[in-house]
Amino acid sequence: MNISFTTVLLLIIFLPGLIYDSSLYSGVFSRNKDFSVLNKIAISFLPGLLLNVFGYFFALLMGYKIPMGKISLLLIGTSDQNTINECLKVIENQFLPIFIYLLSLCVFSLLLGNTFRYLIRKWGLDIKFRFFR
Repeated sequence: MNISFTTVLLLIIFLPGLIYDSSLYSGVFSRNKDFSVLNKIAISFLPGLLLNVFGYFFALLMGYKIPMGKISLLLIGTSDQNTINECLKVIENQFLPIFIYLLSLCVFSLLLGNTFRYLIRKWGLDIKFRFFR
């Protein structure tokens, strides 16, 4: 498994965190600093990870079966071609639930970021705490 495939998987996993961070700090008075892509990914690491964990357990409660074991095996990497083919076949067969999971998680993170931005501005937390600016 090459490094570019793992990088794409990691970006897809942390995409909800990037969307959350972008929607949270998308106001006129928010963070006027330009960040590099690597910096944005580092800042969005924890929200992306938390959103995926909560989203995964919510998907389980709703009855969806997301093959996280196969995805994590691809992330960790293996040199056995049979295992790689088996993982890719499972992901191919489960493409629609995985796509719905990621799409709903991205929409939820967008709404969550916008809601937090609204509450921060409404309660004046951006004036009291520098972190929220």
